[in-house]
Amino acid sequence: MQRGFTLIELLAACGVFLFGFAAAIGLMTVGTRARAQADGLLRLGLAASSLPVEFALDAWLAEDPQQSPPPSAYRGDGQAEVAMPGEAQEDLDAPLYPYRPQPGIWYRVLRASDARGGDDRAAAVLRFELLVVWNPVPDETLTLRELAQRHRLDRRPDWEGGDHLAMLIEYLTARGLAVRETHWVIRRPRMPEGGGHGG
Repeated sequence: MQRGFTLIELLAACGVFLFGFAAAIGLMTVGTRARAQADGLLRLGLAASSLPVEFALDAWLAEDPQQSPPPSAYRGDGQAEVAMPGEAQEDLDAPLYPYRPQPGIWYRVLRASDARGGDDRAAAVLRFELLVVWNPVPDETLTLRELAQRHRLDRRPDWEGGDHLAMLIEYLTARGLAVRETHWVIRRPRMPEGGGHGG
């Protein structure tokens, strides 16, 4: 005599299958998220090591060191030629700059000074405080305030009266979304006109 499956047995088998299927989908989702975060961390590290080299290429000393840009001119995007005088360095409305070789990576030089923390035009060594952020959302422009709002930091009770920039950086670095580093750059004498780079 053949015995078939009862309805309860079929329901139990379906339940076990659905439980296993949901667990597999959950693991796949977690794995995909972890891989994306690892990719972001890798690109953050690459940008954080590449940007100071690019700053060093731009940071030349003129023949008369007093004609060189002051260290504070390298804040913002780290390029002295386009830094805006008087731009607030640690203001949440200050823009982040896209790092073109790594899509989704944004950066900002929070502070630039000479080795002693001053603004000596003749200084051969510059100190950069660099913030590099991984932002997986495709944005045309990005400010620190927009990042704080996107992560709902402006709704936290300790936001009022706190150091907003420090809170934002601490939040982003704790989640692997940002790197804040100090870099030292040595400026080299500017080559005379017509000499140097294969010109």
